[in-house]
Amino acid sequence: MDERWPIAWTIAGSDSGGGAGIQADLKTFNALQVHGCTILTAITAQNTGNVDRSDILSGDLVEAQIRCLAKDLPPDAIKIGMVGIMGNILAIVRYLKNSDAPVVCDPVMGASTGRGLMDPSAVEALRNKLMPQLWMITPNIKEAEILARMTNLGPETIPEAAKRILSYGPASVLIKGGHVEGEWARDYFTDGENELWLSSPRANTGNDHGTGCILSSAIAACLARNPDAGEALVTAKAFVNQALRHSLDLGQGAGPLGIRPFPEDPRDLPLLTTRYDHCSPQFPTMEAAECDLYPVVDSAEWVERLLAEGVQMIQLRMKNRADADHDAEVLAAVSAGRSCNARVFINDDWELALKHGAYGVHLGQDDLAHADLKALAAAGMRLGLSTHSLYEIARARSFNPSYIAIGTVHQTSSKTMDYEPLGIDRFRMLRTLVDIPVVAIGGITAENAPELRASGADYCAVISDIRETPDLSARVQAWRKA
Repeated sequence: MDERWPIAWTIAGSDSGGGAGIQADLKTFNALQVHGCTILTAITAQNTGNVDRSDILSGDLVEAQIRCLAKDLPPDAIKIGMVGIMGNILAIVRYLKNSDAPVVCDPVMGASTGRGLMDPSAVEALRNKLMPQLWMITPNIKEAEILARMTNLGPETIPEAAKRILSYGPASVLIKGGHVEGEWARDYFTDGENELWLSSPRANTGNDHGTGCILSSAIAACLARNPDAGEALVTAKAFVNQALRHSLDLGQGAGPLGIRPFPEDPRDLPLLTTRYDHCSPQFPTMEAAECDLYPVVDSAEWVERLLAEGVQMIQLRMKNRADADHDAEVLAAVSAGRSCNARVFINDDWELALKHGAYGVHLGQDDLAHADLKALAAAGMRLGLSTHSLYEIARARSFNPSYIAIGTVHQTSSKTMDYEPLGIDRFRMLRTLVDIPVVAIGGITAENAPELRASGADYCAVISDIRETPDLSARVQAWRKA
């Protein structure tokens, strides 16, 4: 029996041209392996160039659809698109007050052709009745201006608009920047505590009908599978970027997006930053290594032992040595590596690594805010960054590192983790969206390394497999043979 697919509802209008509305939502749900159910709010007569007619269904009919589905196919997530009138909003709100499913709303107020699709009286109901029930609202610039009661939004004023929109009650807001001119399309997200810009090169296509519908339904689909907000945002953005790259030149107007399964091209992954004008130095690339063994050890003595065995890439990580003389240890490790023309990375102690001229520095996500990345890059040092999710990979890529570490892949006793190991399949999926060298970390041995290598790992970071071996020389040779 196949795995149970989560259930997502789309409450939206029908697009007879198939590019937006419930048609696009269902295609998106299916591509992300979520079963889609539909609650129709409107029927439109439209094609790629025009909306000739739009008939809004009654609140009673919308409510009947909701009641029927709720009895048999309750949702794991809900996407709301075109609602049209206040009666439909009130019918939806009556259900949402007793539902704990996350709700993503794309506040469709008009078609891309310029035709209005929401009754003016419904805008206030949207603000005061529906928005307090939402997990996220995803307005474009024009819609954000209406909701925030602001004009001429730009990079400097978008955060203020988002703050005003949050005051109406949604848990988070994503203001889409597709209509702002520039080489990059930048979306702004905030939940009142965190703020993020998701940036991607602007797609070179005029076939973008349904982009907003697909983004919001992709977020809902991801939430139905996994309640992680950051993962849902990044996955949905990559999904839309892929669909834009494969957009279809159909009809005489703006054609539809080409919806495909989960993205697998690094070009589609957005950059994730906390500032609109984020700029990071470019770190040197990594040369190919003779062996993918990358031991992580806690002393210069261990570095020297491994160098004597011919290991050419080592990380010094002194997390559990609070009383150690870090300066002397780093100096000894870096000097030993330099004498053997080997790559010695220093974990976290970036100031000492910079002082003693280490080959590279390895940092965790929490350490990025404190490190002087410009100084490290100017010194020609390599930078490695730890990640365990698509969200963290998108953030790491914005810093232009030399490699990205992904894990933990397998269960490990060397570090306490607050999340489950990724496993081979998840590691393989994440690796496909990275276009620089990748280090696999967590529970890796010479015996399971070949499977990771076949899944795209360029290097394997190991601790226990090296530290706990009774015969270091034999174990290093096993890695070379592997």
